[in-house]
Amino acid sequence: MDLLRITLRLKFPINFYSTKPHKPQFIITDYLINSLGLSPERAARAAPRLAHLRDASRPDSVRHFLEHLGLTHSHIQTLVSWRPTLLSVDLSSTLRPNADALHSHGFSGPLLLHLVRTNPFVLTSHAVLPRLHFWKDFFRDDRASLVKAFRRNRYLVQYSIADKILPNIELLRRYGFSDRDIGIVVMRINGFITRSPEAIKELIERTMQLGFTCGSRMFLQGLSVVAMRRGEALEKKMEFFRKLGWSEDEAKSAFRKNPKVLSLRAENIQSKLDFLMGVVGLDLSSIAAVPLLLTYSLEKRLMPRFRVLDILNSKGLLKKECKLNTAMSLSDEEFEKKFVLPFEDLVPQLVMTRQ
Repeated sequence: MDLLRITLRLKFPINFYSTKPHKPQFIITDYLINSLGLSPERAARAAPRLAHLRDASRPDSVRHFLEHLGLTHSHIQTLVSWRPTLLSVDLSSTLRPNADALHSHGFSGPLLLHLVRTNPFVLTSHAVLPRLHFWKDFFRDDRASLVKAFRRNRYLVQYSIADKILPNIELLRRYGFSDRDIGIVVMRINGFITRSPEAIKELIERTMQLGFTCGSRMFLQGLSVVAMRRGEALEKKMEFFRKLGWSEDEAKSAFRKNPKVLSLRAENIQSKLDFLMGVVGLDLSSIAAVPLLLTYSLEKRLMPRFRVLDILNSKGLLKKECKLNTAMSLSDEEFEKKFVLPFEDLVPQLVMTRQ
């Protein structure tokens, strides 16, 4: 027996019997690429946040849980790219209890999916439920509004109601905003309700300086445009209109009638002015009076519709004068029904013009 042992030890390494099977090292970057389908670039950015994981058990359990909730593979990819630490959250102590609590309080089904897709924080924090209840009550159980509000403000659920939200709501009320107005602002302007009171005051004052009256029908639209642009950008846009020849009053009047004009690029506005003034024959004051014309597509609406009207006018087929802004504001179906179909036999080129 001793001779046999000596022979075996000579033939094989001493640790042949004692070494355990080698366990492949867990590499989080490989997991993110192979199991989740993240690109190498995204995986490299996410990996440092998950470097503490030693195997795939926890990320696998999170992934399967999210799939069970109804999230698609694409949804999970997006969430992990944004919040990599989601994959390291404990299932039994955090994810499942939080999901059960949300479900029992009416935040379930498609609503829960929308909330999770907006921000997985709803599953990872125990402080979420009272915040969700506040917003649910604020929007009077209107789920569509609630979803839109959180989609516009993906961090909204992370802010304290008492410390951040209520003070800003009271500020807006002092400016004359109704709760309906505040709801519109929350749904329409990214991150507005979570800004500092000073920043909110500044945006409201800047909107008023452009000629909008707080509480008027167009004020919220003006505020939406102003809130999404820096003060310097708005001043440059005002300077652009002044150089075109609009007076301060004409510019502000145009903005009040259609705040979207403020969001258009200068090059976009210039090309439309060149057409409306050089081809159609309008002057600057006329355009300022109907700023809606500047918001239409030059290639898809202004030019083709003007050609149709010009052809009909040249042939004397329009019995009464048609205002350009009226014709431009019609839907495609309405414009075709009124200005193309009645004349296509008499003027075959109209068919070519509208294509």
